[in-house]
Amino acid sequence: MLMSTRPLISDQEADALVGALRRRTLLGASVAAGGILATPLAAFAASQPAPEAEITVDQARTAPIPIIIPDFGGGLGQQMAEVLTNDLNNTGLFKVIPGNSAAAKPDFATAKGLGAHAQVTGSVTGSGASVRVEMRLWDVLSQQQIQGTAYTTSSANWRRIAHIVGDVIYERMLGEKGYFDTRIAFISRSGPRGHQRTRLAIMDQDGANARMLTAGNWLTLTPRFSPTKDQIAFMSYANNRPRVYLFDLNTGRQQILGDFQGISFAPRFSPDGRSVLLSVTRNGGSDLYAVDLASGARRQLTASGAIDTSRATAPTAPRSCSTPTVAAARSFTSCLQGAGTRSVFPTGRGRMGRPYGRLVGT
Repeated sequence: MLMSTRPLISDQEADALVGALRRRTLLGASVAAGGILATPLAAFAASQPAPEAEITVDQARTAPIPIIIPDFGGGLGQQMAEVLTNDLNNTGLFKVIPGNSAAAKPDFATAKGLGAHAQVTGSVTGSGASVRVEMRLWDVLSQQQIQGTAYTTSSANWRRIAHIVGDVIYERMLGEKGYFDTRIAFISRSGPRGHQRTRLAIMDQDGANARMLTAGNWLTLTPRFSPTKDQIAFMSYANNRPRVYLFDLNTGRQQILGDFQGISFAPRFSPDGRSVLLSVTRNGGSDLYAVDLASGARRQLTASGAIDTSRATAPTAPRSCSTPTVAAARSFTSCLQGAGTRSVFPTGRGRMGRPYGRLVGT
């Protein structure tokens, strides 16, 4: 992979972005390095046998789950409670009941009187470079602790901790992975119509911490997040040559994906995040390529002479292939390893739709 002849942002701007953009690298890192350390909290001993837990979640969309969220002790804790409350309420699957007490163990009688099915307790202690956030999730009916975790980190990460706590609650209550501690890559547009500046940008899923990643000197399109790393693939017209770039959020720097003679566009990451699939123009058409991110090696997947684009990658490969399969709007699949292409829909005249990327193996 080659560096662009004129960077989308300067090295100084890239260095300034690094501290604010790192996400996956913070989990499990030392607190001194600005990381987040998570440790389990043991459950309290039960004073008497409790009834069996019964929290109904299969009707959450029509009857949101009532849950009590306290203010975690005021100050920074109150800010975290506000973010956590918004996360849960915005799903439509929870009904947050404000709590007045951040005691380690709930008053279950009061919680039942409020109609709560679950309750969160917790506290925030410390400041500056070392903050400890404790959270416990309780089943009000059984009076049992469902989850207990303490997070130690810098106060600068308070908003992330609130999202992480929300993800824990979401998963424990609904049985699915939460999405609060995620980010959205998007294209920012500014200026009058006809002279707009487009910039690659990123923000938290709730709209907070929006940051511009490119200067806006060139048209920028189609950002795609890596499923496994802090990387974004996107198309830029930098230096008046449309090509696909890879932006590394851990370094703040970008690289061209492949040194193709034609225009490269429409990038998609493979499910394992190890390669990017894209289209490259050639002789009036376009072909599909896979670019390995570790080595920079590229592999041509199609050579049809037509316009091959809008590929979708299956999360698991059909049994005839040993790696994920790519589908294009020409209505065929191409194995990254194997015997070329094969038809999956009858060919013929007419317009094909964009494939979804959940192919069924045969």
